[in-house]
Amino acid sequence: MAALLGAAFVGILPLLIKGNVAAHDLQFHMASWNEVAQQWRHGIAWPRWAAGANYGFGEPRFIFYPPASWLVGGFLALWLPVRAVPAVFSFIAFFAAGAGMFALARRYLSPRFALAAAVLYTINPYHLITVYWDFRVAEMLASAVFPVAILFALRCAKESGAIVGLAASVAAVWLTNAPAGVMLLYTLALLLVVMAFLERSVSALGRGAAGILLGIGLAAFYILPAAYEQSWVNIYGIFGSGLTPKENFLFSVATDPPHTYFNFLVSGIALEQVALLAFVVAIAWRTHLRTAWVAGICTIGAAAALMMFKISSPLWSLPKMQFVQFPWRWMLVLNLALCLIGMLALTKARMKWAWAVLIVAFLGYTERDVIRQATWGKRSVAEIYWSTSQDGYRGAKEYLPHEVHLPPTPYLLPKVPIAELKCEIPCSPDALKVTQWGEEEKKIQVASATPASLVLKLYDYPAWKVQIDGADAPHQSTYSGQVKVDLAPGRHDVRVIFTRTPDRTLGIVISFFTAAVLILLAFFNERRRGESNDPASNRQAEPAIST
Repeated sequence: MAALLGAAFVGILPLLIKGNVAAHDLQFHMASWNEVAQQWRHGIAWPRWAAGANYGFGEPRFIFYPPASWLVGGFLALWLPVRAVPAVFSFIAFFAAGAGMFALARRYLSPRFALAAAVLYTINPYHLITVYWDFRVAEMLASAVFPVAILFALRCAKESGAIVGLAASVAAVWLTNAPAGVMLLYTLALLLVVMAFLERSVSALGRGAAGILLGIGLAAFYILPAAYEQSWVNIYGIFGSGLTPKENFLFSVATDPPHTYFNFLVSGIALEQVALLAFVVAIAWRTHLRTAWVAGICTIGAAAALMMFKISSPLWSLPKMQFVQFPWRWMLVLNLALCLIGMLALTKARMKWAWAVLIVAFLGYTERDVIRQATWGKRSVAEIYWSTSQDGYRGAKEYLPHEVHLPPTPYLLPKVPIAELKCEIPCSPDALKVTQWGEEEKKIQVASATPASLVLKLYDYPAWKVQIDGADAPHQSTYSGQVKVDLAPGRHDVRVIFTRTPDRTLGIVISFFTAAVLILLAFFNERRRGESNDPASNRQAEPAIST
Protein backbone atom coordinates (compact mmCIF):
# COMPACT_ATOMS: atom_id res chain seq x y z
CA MET A 1 0.00 0.00 0.00
CA ALA A 2 2.74 2.46 0.98
CA ALA A 3 4.65 1.72 -2.25
CA LEU A 4 1.58 2.42 -4.38
CA LEU A 5 0.85 5.62 -2.47
CA GLY A 6 4.46 6.66 -3.03
CA ALA A 7 4.27 5.87 -6.74
CA ALA A 8 1.04 7.88 -7.06
CA PHE A 9 2.71 10.78 -5.24
CA VAL A 10 5.66 10.64 -7.65
CA GLY A 11 3.17 10.71 -10.51
CA ILE A 12 1.69 14.04 -9.40
CA LEU A 13 4.89 15.56 -7.99
CA PRO A 14 5.44 17.85 -11.02
CA LEU A 15 1.90 19.21 -10.55
CA LEU A 16 2.71 20.03 -6.94
CA ILE A 17 5.97 21.75 -7.88
CA LYS A 18 5.08 23.55 -11.11
CA GLY A 19 1.32 23.93 -10.83
CA ASN A 20 -1.36 22.67 -13.19
CA VAL A 21 -0.51 21.78 -16.77
CA ALA A 22 -2.59 23.06 -19.70
CA ALA A 23 -3.35 19.60 -21.07
CA HIS A 24 -5.69 19.14 -24.01
CA ASP A 25 -8.81 18.01 -22.12
CA LEU A 26 -8.27 20.00 -18.91
CA GLN A 27 -10.98 22.56 -19.66
CA PHE A 28 -13.48 19.87 -20.72
CA HIS A 29 -13.12 17.90 -17.49
CA MET A 30 -12.92 20.90 -15.18
CA ALA A 31 -16.07 22.34 -16.74
CA SER A 32 -17.87 18.99 -16.35
CA TRP A 33 -16.82 18.57 -12.73
CA ASN A 34 -17.85 22.09 -11.76
CA GLU A 35 -21.14 21.66 -13.58
CA VAL A 36 -21.85 18.44 -11.67
CA ALA A 37 -20.97 20.06 -8.34
CA GLN A 38 -23.24 23.00 -9.15
CA GLN A 39 -26.16 20.76 -10.07
CA TRP A 40 -25.72 18.78 -6.87
CA ARG A 41 -25.98 22.04 -4.94
CA HIS A 42 -29.25 22.67 -6.78
CA GLY A 43 -30.66 19.26 -5.81
CA ILE A 44 -30.12 17.35 -9.09
CA ALA A 45 -28.75 13.97 -7.99
CA TRP A 46 -27.88 12.60 -11.46
CA PRO A 47 -27.06 15.33 -14.02
CA ARG A 48 -27.94 14.71 -17.65
CA TRP A 49 -27.98 18.11 -19.32
CA ALA A 50 -24.85 20.27 -19.09
CA ALA A 51 -26.58 23.64 -18.81
CA GLY A 52 -23.43 25.78 -18.92
CA ALA A 53 -22.05 24.21 -22.11
CA ASN A 54 -22.02 26.30 -25.28
CA TYR A 55 -22.09 29.38 -23.05
CA GLY A 56 -25.53 28.69 -21.66
CA PHE A 57 -27.25 26.93 -24.55
CA GLY A 58 -26.41 23.54 -23.05
CA GLU A 59 -25.70 20.05 -24.38
CA PRO A 60 -26.51 16.44 -23.32
CA ARG A 61 -22.91 15.84 -22.21
CA PHE A 62 -23.71 13.64 -19.23
CA ILE A 63 -25.81 11.24 -21.28
CA PHE A 64 -22.90 10.41 -23.57
CA TYR A 65 -19.83 10.77 -21.36
CA PRO A 66 -19.40 7.84 -18.92
CA PRO A 67 -20.33 8.83 -15.38
CA ALA A 68 -17.47 7.50 -13.22
CA SER A 69 -15.00 10.33 -13.87
CA TRP A 70 -17.49 13.18 -13.57
CA LEU A 71 -18.94 11.71 -10.38
CA VAL A 72 -15.49 11.55 -8.77
CA GLY A 73 -14.49 14.93 -10.18
CA GLY A 74 -17.78 16.51 -9.16
CA PHE A 75 -17.32 15.27 -5.60
CA LEU A 76 -13.82 16.76 -5.47
CA ALA A 77 -15.03 20.05 -6.96
CA LEU A 78 -17.71 20.17 -4.29
CA TRP A 79 -15.17 20.26 -1.46
CA LEU A 80 -11.77 21.35 -2.78
CA PRO A 81 -10.40 24.59 -4.26
CA VAL A 82 -10.73 24.44 -8.02
CA ARG A 83 -6.98 24.59 -8.67
CA ALA A 84 -6.35 21.60 -6.39
CA VAL A 85 -8.82 19.29 -8.13
CA PRO A 86 -6.63 18.15 -11.10
CA ALA A 87 -3.76 17.03 -8.86
CA VAL A 88 -6.01 15.23 -6.36
CA PHE A 89 -7.94 13.48 -9.14
CA SER A 90 -4.69 12.44 -10.82
CA PHE A 91 -3.39 11.05 -7.51
CA ILE A 92 -6.53 8.94 -7.13
CA ALA A 93 -6.20 7.70 -10.73
CA PHE A 94 -2.50 6.80 -10.34
CA PHE A 95 -3.14 4.94 -7.08
CA ALA A 96 -6.18 3.11 -8.46
CA ALA A 97 -4.17 1.99 -11.51
CA GLY A 98 -1.48 0.53 -9.27
CA ALA A 99 -4.02 -1.21 -7.06
CA GLY A 100 -5.74 -2.77 -10.07
CA MET A 101 -2.45 -4.07 -11.43
CA PHE A 102 -1.46 -5.46 -8.03
CA ALA A 103 -4.75 -7.40 -7.89
CA LEU A 104 -3.80 -9.12 -11.17
CA ALA A 105 -0.08 -9.59 -10.57
CA ARG A 106 -0.27 -11.07 -7.07
CA ARG A 107 -2.16 -14.09 -8.44
CA TYR A 108 0.76 -15.08 -10.65
CA LEU A 109 3.83 -13.50 -9.05
CA SER A 110 5.38 -13.41 -5.59
CA PRO A 111 4.26 -10.43 -3.45
CA ARG A 112 7.52 -8.56 -4.05
CA PHE A 113 7.42 -8.88 -7.82
CA ALA A 114 3.67 -8.24 -7.92
CA LEU A 115 4.23 -4.97 -6.08
CA ALA A 116 7.04 -4.04 -8.48
CA ALA A 117 4.73 -4.70 -11.45
CA ALA A 118 2.06 -2.51 -9.84
CA VAL A 119 4.49 0.36 -9.22
CA LEU A 120 5.78 0.21 -12.81
CA TYR A 121 2.24 0.14 -14.15
CA THR A 122 1.30 3.12 -11.97
CA ILE A 123 3.93 5.46 -13.38
CA ASN A 124 4.43 3.99 -16.83
CA PRO A 125 5.11 6.61 -19.53
CA TYR A 126 1.69 6.27 -21.13
CA HIS A 127 -0.03 7.20 -17.87
CA LEU A 128 2.13 10.31 -17.65
CA ILE A 129 1.25 11.24 -21.23
CA THR A 130 -2.39 10.71 -20.36
CA VAL A 131 -2.20 13.14 -17.43
CA TYR A 132 0.35 15.73 -18.56
CA TRP A 133 -0.46 16.03 -22.26
CA ASP A 134 -4.11 15.09 -22.71
CA PHE A 135 -5.57 14.96 -19.18
CA ARG A 136 -7.61 11.91 -20.22
CA VAL A 137 -8.12 11.03 -16.58
CA ALA A 138 -11.24 8.98 -17.33
CA GLU A 139 -9.01 6.63 -19.30
CA MET A 140 -6.67 6.56 -16.31
CA LEU A 141 -9.53 5.31 -14.15
CA ALA A 142 -10.34 2.70 -16.80
CA SER A 143 -6.72 1.52 -16.73
CA ALA A 144 -7.26 0.73 -13.03
CA VAL A 145 -10.13 -1.67 -13.78
CA PHE A 146 -8.61 -3.16 -16.94
CA PRO A 147 -6.20 -5.54 -15.08
CA VAL A 148 -9.06 -6.71 -12.85
CA ALA A 149 -11.13 -7.57 -15.93
CA ILE A 150 -8.17 -9.50 -17.36
CA LEU A 151 -7.79 -11.35 -14.05
CA PHE A 152 -11.40 -12.52 -14.02
CA ALA A 153 -11.25 -13.44 -17.70
CA LEU A 154 -8.24 -15.69 -16.98
CA ARG A 155 -10.10 -17.22 -14.04
CA CYS A 156 -13.13 -17.87 -16.24
CA ALA A 157 -11.08 -20.52 -18.01
CA LYS A 158 -11.54 -22.76 -14.93
CA GLU A 159 -13.95 -21.09 -12.51
CA SER A 160 -17.63 -20.36 -13.04
CA GLY A 161 -17.50 -18.14 -9.96
CA ALA A 162 -15.43 -15.62 -11.90
CA ILE A 163 -18.42 -14.65 -14.07
CA VAL A 164 -19.72 -12.17 -11.50
CA GLY A 165 -16.33 -10.48 -11.14
CA LEU A 166 -15.86 -10.29 -14.90
CA ALA A 167 -19.31 -8.74 -15.34
CA ALA A 168 -18.66 -6.13 -12.65
CA SER A 169 -15.28 -5.18 -14.11
CA VAL A 170 -16.62 -4.96 -17.68
CA ALA A 171 -19.40 -2.67 -16.46
CA ALA A 172 -16.90 -0.57 -14.48
CA VAL A 173 -14.70 0.00 -17.54
CA TRP A 174 -17.68 1.05 -19.67
CA LEU A 175 -18.88 3.41 -16.96
CA THR A 176 -15.42 4.97 -16.85
CA ASN A 177 -14.31 5.39 -20.45
CA ALA A 178 -16.08 4.35 -23.67
CA PRO A 179 -12.96 3.90 -25.88
CA ALA A 180 -11.44 1.72 -23.14
CA GLY A 181 -14.69 -0.24 -23.08
CA VAL A 182 -14.38 -0.98 -26.79
CA MET A 183 -10.73 -2.01 -26.38
CA LEU A 184 -11.65 -4.22 -23.42
CA LEU A 185 -14.30 -6.15 -25.36
CA TYR A 186 -11.92 -6.97 -28.20
CA THR A 187 -9.10 -7.76 -25.79
CA LEU A 188 -11.28 -10.11 -23.74
CA ALA A 189 -12.59 -11.82 -26.87
CA LEU A 190 -9.02 -12.56 -28.03
CA LEU A 191 -7.88 -13.63 -24.57
CA LEU A 192 -10.82 -15.98 -24.06
CA VAL A 193 -10.30 -17.60 -27.47
CA VAL A 194 -6.63 -18.21 -26.68
CA MET A 195 -7.41 -19.60 -23.23
CA ALA A 196 -10.17 -21.84 -24.55
CA PHE A 197 -7.84 -23.19 -27.23
CA LEU A 198 -4.95 -23.84 -24.86
CA GLU A 199 -7.13 -25.26 -22.10
CA ARG A 200 -9.17 -27.22 -24.66
CA SER A 201 -12.33 -25.98 -22.99
CA VAL A 202 -15.30 -24.53 -24.84
CA SER A 203 -16.91 -23.80 -21.48
CA ALA A 204 -14.25 -21.14 -20.88
CA LEU A 205 -15.66 -19.23 -23.85
CA GLY A 206 -19.19 -19.65 -22.55
CA ARG A 207 -18.31 -18.38 -19.08
CA GLY A 208 -16.38 -15.46 -20.51
CA ALA A 209 -19.17 -14.53 -22.92
CA ALA A 210 -21.70 -14.69 -20.09
CA GLY A 211 -19.57 -12.38 -17.98
CA ILE A 212 -19.18 -9.89 -20.82
CA LEU A 213 -22.90 -9.85 -21.66
CA LEU A 214 -23.87 -9.45 -18.02
CA GLY A 215 -21.36 -6.63 -17.68
CA ILE A 216 -22.86 -4.79 -20.64
CA GLY A 217 -26.31 -5.35 -19.15
CA LEU A 218 -25.17 -3.98 -15.79
CA ALA A 219 -23.99 -0.79 -17.48
CA ALA A 220 -27.05 -0.59 -19.76
CA PHE A 221 -28.39 2.48 -17.95
CA TYR A 222 -25.47 4.34 -19.56
CA ILE A 223 -24.69 2.30 -22.69
CA LEU A 224 -28.24 2.07 -24.09
CA PRO A 225 -29.07 5.82 -24.02
CA ALA A 226 -25.57 6.73 -25.22
CA ALA A 227 -25.95 4.37 -28.19
CA TYR A 228 -29.60 5.09 -29.00
CA GLU A 229 -29.35 8.87 -28.79
CA GLN A 230 -26.27 9.18 -31.01
CA SER A 231 -28.54 10.15 -33.91
CA TRP A 232 -29.77 13.11 -31.86
CA VAL A 233 -26.32 14.73 -31.74
CA ASN A 234 -23.33 15.36 -33.98
CA ILE A 235 -21.50 12.31 -32.59
CA TYR A 236 -19.13 12.06 -35.55
CA GLY A 237 -17.84 15.51 -34.70
CA ILE A 238 -15.09 13.76 -32.74
CA PHE A 239 -13.49 12.83 -36.06
CA GLY A 240 -12.26 16.29 -36.94
CA SER A 241 -9.11 17.14 -38.83
CA GLY A 242 -6.23 15.08 -37.44
CA LEU A 243 -8.50 13.08 -35.13
CA THR A 244 -9.21 9.95 -37.18
CA PRO A 245 -7.46 6.60 -36.61
CA LYS A 246 -5.67 6.67 -39.96
CA GLU A 247 -4.05 10.00 -39.03
CA ASN A 248 -2.75 8.72 -35.69
CA PHE A 249 -0.90 5.52 -36.40
CA LEU A 250 2.66 5.53 -35.10
CA PHE A 251 4.81 8.21 -36.75
CA SER A 252 1.91 9.61 -38.76
CA VAL A 253 2.17 13.21 -39.96
CA ALA A 254 -0.90 15.28 -39.06
CA THR A 255 -2.20 18.47 -40.68
CA ASP A 256 -0.76 20.71 -37.94
CA PRO A 257 2.82 20.69 -36.57
CA PRO A 258 1.90 20.46 -32.83
CA HIS A 259 -0.18 17.35 -33.45
CA THR A 260 2.63 15.81 -35.51
CA TYR A 261 5.09 16.57 -32.71
CA PHE A 262 2.84 14.85 -30.18
CA ASN A 263 2.38 11.85 -32.49
CA PHE A 264 6.13 11.44 -32.79
CA LEU A 265 6.60 11.77 -29.02
CA VAL A 266 4.03 9.04 -28.34
CA SER A 267 5.31 6.94 -31.22
CA GLY A 268 8.87 6.94 -29.91
CA ILE A 269 7.75 5.76 -26.49
CA ALA A 270 5.40 3.16 -28.00
CA LEU A 271 8.15 1.76 -30.22
CA GLU A 272 10.47 1.42 -27.23
CA GLN A 273 7.82 -0.45 -25.30
CA VAL A 274 7.02 -2.74 -28.23
CA ALA A 275 10.70 -3.66 -28.39
CA LEU A 276 10.80 -4.24 -24.62
CA LEU A 277 7.70 -6.45 -24.82
CA ALA A 278 9.29 -8.57 -27.54
CA PHE A 279 12.44 -8.89 -25.40
CA VAL A 280 10.68 -9.96 -22.18
CA VAL A 281 8.34 -12.34 -24.05
CA ALA A 282 11.39 -14.06 -25.53
CA ILE A 283 12.96 -14.39 -22.07
CA ALA A 284 9.73 -15.68 -20.51
CA TRP A 285 9.34 -18.22 -23.30
CA ARG A 286 12.92 -19.46 -23.06
CA THR A 287 12.73 -19.97 -19.30
CA HIS A 288 9.99 -22.64 -19.59
CA LEU A 289 7.21 -20.30 -18.47
CA ARG A 290 4.93 -21.58 -21.19
CA THR A 291 1.67 -21.64 -19.30
CA ALA A 292 -1.73 -20.79 -20.73
CA TRP A 293 -2.07 -17.48 -18.90
CA VAL A 294 1.39 -16.34 -20.06
CA ALA A 295 0.45 -17.16 -23.65
CA GLY A 296 -2.80 -15.26 -23.25
CA ILE A 297 -1.14 -12.13 -21.86
CA CYS A 298 1.59 -12.25 -24.51
CA THR A 299 -1.05 -12.56 -27.23
CA ILE A 300 -3.07 -9.54 -26.14
CA GLY A 301 0.16 -7.54 -25.72
CA ALA A 302 1.26 -8.43 -29.25
CA ALA A 303 -2.20 -7.62 -30.62
CA ALA A 304 -2.14 -4.23 -28.88
CA ALA A 305 1.25 -3.51 -30.44
CA LEU A 306 -0.05 -4.47 -33.88
CA MET A 307 -3.08 -2.17 -33.57
CA MET A 308 -0.81 0.88 -33.34
CA PHE A 309 0.77 0.33 -36.76
CA LYS A 310 -0.72 1.18 -40.14
CA ILE A 311 -0.69 -2.47 -41.16
CA SER A 312 -3.69 -2.95 -38.85
CA SER A 313 -5.88 -0.56 -40.91
CA PRO A 314 -8.39 -3.29 -41.94
CA LEU A 315 -8.99 -4.13 -38.27
CA TRP A 316 -10.08 -0.56 -37.60
CA SER A 317 -13.19 -1.28 -39.67
CA LEU A 318 -14.46 -3.68 -37.01
CA PRO A 319 -17.70 -2.59 -35.26
CA LYS A 320 -17.19 0.52 -33.10
CA MET A 321 -13.40 0.22 -33.34
CA GLN A 322 -13.25 3.68 -34.89
CA PHE A 323 -14.44 5.16 -31.59
CA VAL A 324 -11.13 4.16 -30.00
CA GLN A 325 -10.02 7.01 -32.29
CA PHE A 326 -6.27 7.01 -31.53
CA PRO A 327 -4.30 3.80 -32.25
CA TRP A 328 -1.72 4.70 -29.60
CA ARG A 329 -4.48 4.24 -26.99
CA TRP A 330 -3.65 0.55 -27.25
CA MET A 331 -0.60 1.36 -25.14
CA LEU A 332 -2.96 0.82 -22.20
CA VAL A 333 -3.08 -2.92 -23.01
CA LEU A 334 0.56 -2.98 -24.10
CA ASN A 335 1.74 -1.62 -20.75
CA LEU A 336 -0.39 -4.11 -18.83
CA ALA A 337 1.25 -6.99 -20.67
CA LEU A 338 4.72 -5.42 -20.48
CA CYS A 339 4.63 -4.87 -16.71
CA LEU A 340 3.24 -8.33 -15.95
CA ILE A 341 5.42 -10.36 -18.34
CA GLY A 342 8.43 -8.15 -17.61
CA MET A 343 8.26 -8.93 -13.89
CA LEU A 344 7.69 -12.60 -14.69
CA ALA A 345 10.85 -12.64 -16.81
CA LEU A 346 12.74 -10.79 -14.09
CA THR A 347 12.01 -13.58 -11.62
CA LYS A 348 14.29 -15.82 -13.70
CA ALA A 349 17.02 -13.23 -14.24
CA ARG A 350 20.36 -13.72 -12.49
CA MET A 351 21.45 -10.10 -11.94
CA LYS A 352 18.16 -8.67 -10.78
CA TRP A 353 19.74 -5.50 -9.38
CA ALA A 354 21.23 -4.63 -12.77
CA TRP A 355 17.86 -5.03 -14.46
CA ALA A 356 16.25 -2.89 -11.78
CA VAL A 357 18.79 -0.11 -12.46
CA LEU A 358 18.09 -0.30 -16.18
CA ILE A 359 14.32 -0.12 -15.61
CA VAL A 360 14.66 2.93 -13.36
CA ALA A 361 16.99 4.61 -15.86
CA PHE A 362 14.58 3.96 -18.74
CA LEU A 363 11.60 5.30 -16.81
CA GLY A 364 13.52 8.32 -15.57
CA TYR A 365 14.80 9.33 -19.00
CA THR A 366 11.48 8.74 -20.80
CA GLU A 367 9.28 10.37 -18.22
CA ARG A 368 11.57 13.39 -17.90
CA ASP A 369 10.96 14.16 -21.57
CA VAL A 370 7.20 13.61 -21.24
CA ILE A 371 6.90 16.00 -18.29
CA ARG A 372 9.42 18.59 -19.44
CA GLN A 373 7.79 19.06 -22.84
CA ALA A 374 4.24 19.40 -21.51
CA THR A 375 2.45 22.78 -21.69
CA TRP A 376 3.26 24.54 -18.43
CA GLY A 377 2.64 28.17 -17.54
CA LYS A 378 -0.26 30.57 -17.17
CA ARG A 379 -2.37 28.94 -19.85
CA SER A 380 -3.57 26.34 -17.33
CA VAL A 381 -4.88 29.17 -15.12
CA ALA A 382 -6.81 30.53 -18.10
CA GLU A 383 -8.19 27.06 -18.93
CA ILE A 384 -9.50 26.64 -15.38
CA TYR A 385 -10.96 30.15 -15.41
CA TRP A 386 -12.76 29.54 -18.70
CA SER A 387 -14.20 26.29 -17.36
CA THR A 388 -15.72 28.02 -14.32
CA SER A 389 -16.87 31.27 -15.95
CA GLN A 390 -20.34 32.57 -15.08
CA ASP A 391 -20.99 32.99 -18.82
CA GLY A 392 -20.68 29.26 -19.38
CA TYR A 393 -18.00 27.30 -21.17
CA ARG A 394 -17.09 25.87 -24.54
CA GLY A 395 -19.14 22.86 -25.56
CA ALA A 396 -18.03 19.66 -27.25
CA LYS A 397 -18.93 19.55 -30.93
CA GLU A 398 -19.72 15.83 -30.79
CA TYR A 399 -22.50 16.53 -28.26
CA LEU A 400 -24.02 19.39 -30.23
CA PRO A 401 -27.73 18.60 -30.80
CA HIS A 402 -28.57 17.64 -34.35
CA GLU A 403 -31.00 20.55 -34.74
CA VAL A 404 -28.18 23.12 -34.51
CA HIS A 405 -27.41 24.25 -38.05
CA LEU A 406 -25.23 27.25 -37.20
CA PRO A 407 -21.82 26.64 -35.64
CA PRO A 408 -21.67 28.12 -32.12
CA THR A 409 -19.68 31.37 -31.97
CA PRO A 410 -18.04 31.68 -28.52
CA TYR A 411 -17.92 35.49 -28.60
CA LEU A 412 -21.62 35.86 -29.43
CA LEU A 413 -23.28 33.08 -27.43
CA PRO A 414 -22.86 34.68 -23.96
CA LYS A 415 -24.67 37.83 -25.17
CA VAL A 416 -27.86 36.04 -26.22
CA PRO A 417 -30.78 36.70 -23.80
CA ILE A 418 -32.06 33.65 -21.94
CA ALA A 419 -35.56 34.28 -23.24
CA GLU A 420 -36.84 36.51 -26.05
CA LEU A 421 -40.46 37.24 -26.97
CA LYS A 422 -41.26 38.13 -30.57
CA CYS A 423 -44.72 39.64 -31.11
CA GLU A 424 -46.52 40.65 -34.31
CA ILE A 425 -46.45 44.18 -32.94
CA PRO A 426 -43.82 45.45 -30.49
CA CYS A 427 -44.17 43.63 -27.15
CA SER A 428 -44.70 45.59 -23.97
CA PRO A 429 -41.72 45.77 -21.58
CA ASP A 430 -43.47 43.60 -18.99
CA ALA A 431 -44.72 40.97 -21.45
CA LEU A 432 -42.01 38.48 -20.47
CA LYS A 433 -40.92 37.35 -17.02
CA VAL A 434 -38.53 34.47 -16.28
CA THR A 435 -39.49 33.02 -12.89
CA GLN A 436 -37.13 30.00 -12.92
CA TRP A 437 -34.12 29.11 -15.01
CA GLY A 438 -32.74 25.85 -13.67
CA GLU A 439 -30.59 23.22 -15.34
CA GLU A 440 -33.51 20.87 -16.08
CA GLU A 441 -36.55 23.13 -15.64
CA LYS A 442 -37.43 26.59 -16.98
CA LYS A 443 -40.51 28.66 -16.10
CA ILE A 444 -41.57 31.77 -18.00
CA GLN A 445 -44.65 33.95 -17.72
CA VAL A 446 -45.85 35.61 -20.95
CA ALA A 447 -48.55 38.24 -21.51
CA SER A 448 -49.20 39.37 -25.07
CA ALA A 449 -52.18 40.91 -26.84
CA THR A 450 -51.15 39.35 -30.15
CA PRO A 451 -49.77 35.96 -31.24
CA ALA A 452 -46.13 35.68 -30.17
CA SER A 453 -43.15 33.39 -30.38
CA LEU A 454 -40.98 32.63 -27.36
CA VAL A 455 -37.35 31.81 -28.20
CA LEU A 456 -35.18 30.39 -25.40
CA LYS A 457 -31.43 30.33 -24.92
CA LEU A 458 -31.61 26.55 -24.99
CA TYR A 459 -30.61 24.06 -27.65
CA ASP A 460 -33.49 21.78 -28.61
CA TYR A 461 -33.21 18.10 -27.77
CA PRO A 462 -35.88 15.37 -27.83
CA ALA A 463 -35.81 15.09 -24.03
CA TRP A 464 -37.03 18.69 -23.65
CA LYS A 465 -40.82 18.93 -23.28
CA VAL A 466 -42.90 22.11 -23.23
CA GLN A 467 -46.04 22.73 -21.20
CA ILE A 468 -48.31 25.75 -21.69
CA ASP A 469 -50.65 26.45 -18.80
CA GLY A 470 -50.06 22.93 -17.46
CA ALA A 471 -50.81 21.10 -20.73
CA ASP A 472 -48.26 19.51 -23.04
CA ALA A 473 -47.65 21.59 -26.13
CA PRO A 474 -45.59 21.21 -29.30
CA HIS A 475 -42.51 23.34 -29.95
CA GLN A 476 -40.18 24.01 -32.83
CA SER A 477 -36.48 24.58 -33.37
CA THR A 478 -35.00 27.69 -34.89
CA TYR A 479 -32.33 27.43 -37.56
CA SER A 480 -29.74 28.01 -34.86
CA GLY A 481 -31.20 25.08 -32.88
CA GLN A 482 -32.97 27.03 -30.12
CA VAL A 483 -36.28 26.00 -28.57
CA LYS A 484 -39.13 28.04 -30.02
CA VAL A 485 -42.69 28.08 -28.63
CA ASP A 486 -45.63 29.67 -30.47
CA LEU A 487 -48.18 31.31 -28.15
CA ALA A 488 -51.73 32.53 -28.66
CA PRO A 489 -52.74 35.97 -27.40
CA GLY A 490 -53.23 36.23 -23.65
CA ARG A 491 -51.40 35.35 -20.42
CA HIS A 492 -49.54 32.02 -20.33
CA ASP A 493 -47.32 30.07 -17.97
CA VAL A 494 -44.68 28.24 -19.99
CA ARG A 495 -42.75 25.38 -18.43
CA VAL A 496 -39.87 23.57 -20.15
CA ILE A 497 -38.62 20.37 -18.48
CA PHE A 498 -35.94 17.79 -19.27
CA THR A 499 -37.74 14.43 -19.21
CA ARG A 500 -36.62 10.83 -19.05
CA THR A 501 -36.82 9.31 -22.51
CA PRO A 502 -37.97 5.67 -23.04
CA ASP A 503 -34.45 4.49 -23.88
CA ARG A 504 -33.16 5.74 -20.54
CA THR A 505 -35.99 3.98 -18.71
CA LEU A 506 -35.30 0.74 -20.57
CA GLY A 507 -31.58 0.99 -19.76
CA ILE A 508 -32.33 1.40 -16.05
CA VAL A 509 -34.67 -1.61 -16.09
CA ILE A 510 -32.05 -3.78 -17.82
CA SER A 511 -29.39 -2.70 -15.32
CA PHE A 512 -31.61 -3.49 -12.34
CA PHE A 513 -32.52 -6.90 -13.79
CA THR A 514 -28.87 -7.71 -14.52
CA ALA A 515 -27.83 -6.61 -11.03
CA ALA A 516 -30.43 -8.97 -9.55
CA VAL A 517 -29.11 -11.86 -11.68
CA LEU A 518 -25.54 -11.15 -10.57
CA ILE A 519 -26.55 -10.99 -6.90
CA LEU A 520 -28.23 -14.39 -7.24
CA LEU A 521 -25.18 -15.83 -9.00
CA ALA A 522 -22.88 -14.48 -6.29
CA PHE A 523 -25.15 -15.94 -3.59
CA PHE A 524 -25.22 -19.41 -5.15
CA ASN A 525 -21.48 -19.35 -5.83
CA GLU A 526 -20.80 -18.46 -2.21
CA ARG A 527 -23.17 -21.13 -1.00
CA ARG A 528 -21.55 -23.73 -3.25
CA ARG A 529 -18.11 -22.69 -2.03
CA GLY A 530 -19.26 -22.96 1.59
CA GLU A 531 -20.64 -26.46 1.04
CA SER A 532 -17.46 -27.62 -0.66
CA ASN A 533 -15.39 -26.34 2.27
CA ASP A 534 -17.63 -27.88 4.96
CA PRO A 535 -15.87 -30.97 6.45
CA ALA A 536 -19.15 -32.38 7.76
CA SER A 537 -20.69 -32.20 4.30
CA ASN A 538 -17.66 -33.95 2.85
CA ARG A 539 -17.86 -36.76 5.43
CA GLN A 540 -21.55 -37.30 4.74
CA ALA A 541 -20.95 -37.37 1.02
CA GLU A 542 -18.19 -40.00 1.11
CA PRO A 543 -20.39 -43.05 1.87
CA ALA A 544 -22.78 -42.08 -0.88
CA ILE A 545 -19.90 -41.87 -3.32
CA SER A 546 -18.40 -45.18 -2.19
CA THR A 547 -21.69 -47.00 -2.55
